[in-house]
Amino acid sequence: MSASLYSDQWHRVAHLAPRLRKHTSIHRHDYRGAPWYVLFDALTGQAHRFTPEAYQVIGRLDGSSSLQKIWDDVSYEIGDEMPTQDELIGLIAKLHHANVLAGYHDIDIDELSHRKRQGRLKKIKQVLRSPLGVKIPLVDPDAFVNATYPYVRPVLSIWGALIWITVVSFAVVLAATHWEALTDNLADRVLGLNNLLLMTLVYPVIKVIHELGHAWTTKDTGGEVHEIGVMFLVFFPVPYVDASAAAVCPDKKQRMLVGAAGILVELFIAALAMMVWVLAEPGLLRSIMFNIMVIAGISTLLFNGNPLLRFDAYYVLSDWLEIPNFGQRANQQLGFLIKRFLLNKRDTTSSADSSKESFWLVMYAIISFVYRMFLMVFIAIFVATSYFFVGVVLAIWSLYMALILPSLKILKEMVVGTQLEGAKIRAWCWLLGVVFAVAAGLLLMPFPHSSVIHGVVDSREPTNVRAGASGELRHWWVEDGETVEEGQLMADLYAPELTSEVARLEGQRREAEFRIQATVGNPQAIAIELENLSLIENRLADAQLRASGTRIVSPRSGQVNFDQGRLHLGQFIQRGQTVGTVTQDSDFRIRSLLLGHLQPQVVNDLQEVKLKLPGQNREFESTLLGISPSATREIPSITLTRQGGGQVALDPEQTEELRAYRQHYTLDVNAQPLIDAEVAVALDSRVYIKLVHTPSPIGYRLWDNIRRNFLSLFER
Repeated sequence: MSASLYSDQWHRVAHLAPRLRKHTSIHRHDYRGAPWYVLFDALTGQAHRFTPEAYQVIGRLDGSSSLQKIWDDVSYEIGDEMPTQDELIGLIAKLHHANVLAGYHDIDIDELSHRKRQGRLKKIKQVLRSPLGVKIPLVDPDAFVNATYPYVRPVLSIWGALIWITVVSFAVVLAATHWEALTDNLADRVLGLNNLLLMTLVYPVIKVIHELGHAWTTKDTGGEVHEIGVMFLVFFPVPYVDASAAAVCPDKKQRMLVGAAGILVELFIAALAMMVWVLAEPGLLRSIMFNIMVIAGISTLLFNGNPLLRFDAYYVLSDWLEIPNFGQRANQQLGFLIKRFLLNKRDTTSSADSSKESFWLVMYAIISFVYRMFLMVFIAIFVATSYFFVGVVLAIWSLYMALILPSLKILKEMVVGTQLEGAKIRAWCWLLGVVFAVAAGLLLMPFPHSSVIHGVVDSREPTNVRAGASGELRHWWVEDGETVEEGQLMADLYAPELTSEVARLEGQRREAEFRIQATVGNPQAIAIELENLSLIENRLADAQLRASGTRIVSPRSGQVNFDQGRLHLGQFIQRGQTVGTVTQDSDFRIRSLLLGHLQPQVVNDLQEVKLKLPGQNREFESTLLGISPSATREIPSITLTRQGGGQVALDPEQTEELRAYRQHYTLDVNAQPLIDAEVAVALDSRVYIKLVHTPSPIGYRLWDNIRRNFLSLFER
């Protein structure tokens, strides 16, 4: 309340008798146990919140009572809590600015035109402040919502909730059961060109249903929806509806349902798609269901379901905590605490109504700011890499509006502003202290420094298992990964021509032996037949050796590995063809590919090497075996590529052989610590390699990463 009860401007407005316009309505809400009143403008969709004391004034604005009479009546009724004349003038000015008052003067066409121009200018400024999020209204969906609402109404009940819970729960169980099939090579499946085209077609349909969910639940609360349009987020069209009419609903649970309706609808669609995906055969239908799950499930939870962004979950959280204008008040409360406790200003006003509300507001302000900055950097890099020059300009502009401009406003306030009057020296001390502390932390304080790269289990000298004869593969006697002994039978080949040749030569040998017996007494004939028998026996020995090659046996003891997959039964195999390998633990090593900027750090500053298996927290101390002297684009295994879940990008121009997009150094690490720990290690399996370096200030490393990444962007 102001220090003076009376105002020297009161005589200008005391005789006015304003009234609320017909398109406004007042609704009582309870926020954290305290009554508040919401004035809703159905024409603009704006809602204004007022205290019970302000409502005593607003409720009397009927066009028949002057402001003097209203002030007298309110002062008599509420006593010591009566508003001052300046406060009442401020309230009337706020209502006038919101364009909800009428009847106190003739229509001022010039003022209406000025307000219209100001509204347009405000929208233009909003677009300039957020060039990556532009709204374009399209149609009024009220007639469609009214026509379809009777069919949707039965779903908005306890039975609808039970059906939703049942379907979504069943889908979660299915997803857990088929998790490996769903996530196998996920990045390649989602980001493939054909899949992106299919996703582009599916996305608008799902989002339209999402927005209709908001519209139908708004209708269920008694509100109306008169605007549906398209909002461009990073140039991607996203449907939206204006469900602001739900703000007048006094029941917070209904308001929360309106805010969460889109999320609930999309999760239900994703659950149905999960069921169809499980039943469908591989093909177009299954691909469509997979994309529906990605869009309606994953993206919904990450974006619309994230209260740190000003989307659906934000409004649900605001209603649940019963704190309207949550984000704006959070920033105001954080500013109040800074001014009150850091700058020692006593004349500031808290935006919170209680200490508990203050805690929620401050926590949200800090966490959401950090998250928005992270998202802004991510969007900036995404736009720069996808839209080149225009994208870079827009990304820089967006970062300027989100981070640099607010900082400049703070500096301006500290230099020429009046809000910090009497506390500017303290403010400058805090600012310089924070800047110095951040600079010292970034440039002077050493932090742990390490690099994590993907490796693959490799064999230094694998022993190849080769076919000793040509023939058709008849039977496998071993499985991939099975332990075998030297000489153990691994497979059988079917080669009838070899069997026939052995039988034919055996017959020739018996015939030669009979002829020798028949020529007894003829030394010259015996000599000829003995020479012929020797020739036949040599041929027979060779044929028997080749026939024995149809039995493929292990050349050593070890573990069987079919690197290229086990050959199919019935497949014809050439003599000398490799059908697999047999490795021993002593053969294993961890091979990885190292980017060029990491090579000097590994060569000059490698303190430790640690190994970690996927899905395990245990680390194993290891040693570096060696690093190649020159870079190469050859890839030892698809496991290291992005298509295989690794880090190495493939060269898109190479379609037949595995070649990296950039050159890498080959790095080998000792796998013996894994073997000594009796950890199950399979050939071509993934291992995470942690390369530990000397601790160093993080600022230099950040600058090096930024410089390197942006140089690589502009070099493309």
